[in-house]
Formats: sequence, C-alpha cells, structure tokens
Amino acid sequence: MKKVLTYLFILGTGFLVGCSTPTLVNSHVYQNQNLSIIQTYRIVKPSEGALPAPMTQTEYDYIASAIRTQMNERGYTESDTSSYMINFGLTSKVKAENYFVPGEQPLAAYLGSYIYPRNNYWPYYYQNGNTVTEVYREGVLIMDIVDAANKNIVYTASVEGVMDTNNNEFNSASTVDKAVAKLFANFPAKAN
Repeated sequence: MKKVLTYLFILGTGFLVGCSTPTLVNSHVYQNQNLSIIQTYRIVKPSEGALPAPMTQTEYDYIASAIRTQMNERGYTESDTSSYMINFGLTSKVKAENYFVPGEQPLAAYLGSYIYPRNNYWPYYYQNGNTVTEVYREGVLIMDIVDAANKNIVYTASVEGVMDTNNNEFNSASTVDKAVAKLFANFPAKAN
C-alpha cells in the first residue's frame, strides 16, 4: 500500500508540474512612457540578428505569431517601417555565475618619493571588492518593446514556465500561447 501511495504521489506531482501554467515574472513600463501614442509595431526578424538560442525557426515563428495576435487584438498595426520594435528572447538553462569585481587599488604613502610595497604586494587590494552572483532562470520568455528612433526601451515583460526543464523544449503550443498572453496581461495601453 505504501508503494502505491508513493507512486500516486510521484505521478500526481509530475502531472501538476507538467501542467503548470506560465507565470508572469516582470512587467514594466520604463520612464512612465505613454504607450497610447504607439500606433504601429514591428517584430525583429532573425535576419536582423541571430536567432535567439535555443529556438528553432519554427518556434520563433510561433512565438512571433502569438505576439502579433496579441498586438493586433489590442488595435496595433504591424508595419515594416515602424520605429517601435518588439524583440524577444528565451533563457534555457539555470545558470549561476560568480565573479569578483575588485575595488580600487589603494595608493601607497608618499614620503619624498613614490615607493611600491615590497614585491608589489597590496595587502588591502581586495578589501573593498564585491562578489557578484548572477542567476538565470530556466525557460523564461522575455519581450522588450524598443523605440528605435530614440533608442529607448519602452516596455518589458517576462514570463517563466515556457520550457520543459528536463529536455529544453517548449512544453506545448498552448503553453506558448498562454505565456505570450501573460506577457501582455499588464500591457497598460491600447492604441487610440
């Protein structure tokens, strides 16, 4: 009986994890921009830069189509000449990086002439340094709307739960649709 309950628990947990919905991580309008002035947009194409890793062209097209659908539902028009560009990317692995940023090198005492310490040893060189840890989450879809004419980021949003954590593949087409809908959940303005 104990084995059956254990298997049911594992199966239930796997089902819940597999059916988890995307979660909005961040949604932010920069510098209190008035997004109602935006009338047109364009999605950055892979020909304008590298295809965001780890996406295939098919996955890229599907996400771009979902973004296009959300923008068109809000009354925006796609235009190849628009200065408002939509760029998106995806983090695919959990990664933590630690690196040390040394502080400023202290100055030696000045007594008539400049004398370096013996063997160029600065005992307090690393005293005011900082250790920086950057953590990247797995499966986070990030979207930015950029005003290319003024070179400003206007809006950014990110959502997690897009990718399967075991094999770095998209969970499903419906999950991508839900994730893109979450990206626009707090989109503060519609076109006039």
